[in-house]
Amino acid sequence: MNHFRSIAVTLACAPLILASHAPETKVAFTVAEGTSLKKIFTSQLDLELDEMRILRDGQEPDGVPELEMKVTTDLEVVVRDEYLALREGSPRKLRRTFDSIDVGTMMSMEVNLQGQTHNQESPVQAGSELEGETIEFAWNDETKEYDVAFPEEEGDRELLVDLCEDMDLRAFLPDREVEIGDEWEIEPRDISTVMAPGGDLKLVPEELSYDMAGMSGQMGELSDWFDEHLEGKVVCRLTDVRAEGETRVAVIAIELTLSNDVDLTEMAQEELDRVEMPPGAGEIDVEHMRIDLHIEGEGVLLWDLKAGHFHALDVSTDLEMKMDIGVSLELPGFGDVMHQQEFDMSGSLTFGAEIQ
Repeated sequence: MNHFRSIAVTLACAPLILASHAPETKVAFTVAEGTSLKKIFTSQLDLELDEMRILRDGQEPDGVPELEMKVTTDLEVVVRDEYLALREGSPRKLRRTFDSIDVGTMMSMEVNLQGQTHNQESPVQAGSELEGETIEFAWNDETKEYDVAFPEEEGDRELLVDLCEDMDLRAFLPDREVEIGDEWEIEPRDISTVMAPGGDLKLVPEELSYDMAGMSGQMGELSDWFDEHLEGKVVCRLTDVRAEGETRVAVIAIELTLSNDVDLTEMAQEELDRVEMPPGAGEIDVEHMRIDLHIEGEGVLLWDLKAGHFHALDVSTDLEMKMDIGVSLELPGFGDVMHQQEFDMSGSLTFGAEIQ
């Protein structure tokens, strides 16, 4: 009986014994010097208007139209990164070429005023002077930051401001070797390198109509939304190590809850100054433009264990946004008027990345 009891105890404890000796996995950035990678980053934003409020000099005006509005924005950024020199866990010198930067926005509106319905679609394409450019990031041991420059020191240095070196998704990596089932958290502000790949890409609308500027205020780039002021929680978990074709990958599940309060007043005024106003329009000044953002979602990162870089990323989130725009303007017959629009919007925001 004692013999059989010993076998039973051993079998019962076997899963615990095996778990305690599960192999640890090193999920780390270990790209070889001289490696060149083509990376494709995509995102899609879909928003729908839930509620709108209009105030004129603090009062609700008569005859406010009923409005339905949808906004869709698609972004694709393709870069080629060459790792010229490395240091522990990151590049020491990186050369990046922006192969393409494409952004398209479609705003669809249905306005119902006193029984009359008017439909309008406002497509806007945006581009960047960074497209086709090659730049270099060099680690500065003194400042603990990357110096950014054109290889031949020829180019508009304004394009280099607020660019981000990390397009490797290194923010998701653990700071230790991990076993399947292990979790770790990352700082919300670090997620900005993931949600806004490349940083401030200096996107400029090719053509911006008065209606588009007035309704959306140009909502900014993702780098405006996901900056160092992000708050919330980001949890990663190693769920599996498996073969993805001929590539052995670590599978990292991601859960995130993020919020941010973004002031876009200055940016909105700059965009408005670029718009050609209709004849007879008076002066318009943006008094304030703020976006209150809340995001919840999940995703999966596949990490190439042998090559030491990401293989693919897929993140899907639900998004709620409150946008408050206040402008002072001159209206014929009214004089100076303070006009305020508040939008409550909801929808989804998805991100993807892959190596080719």
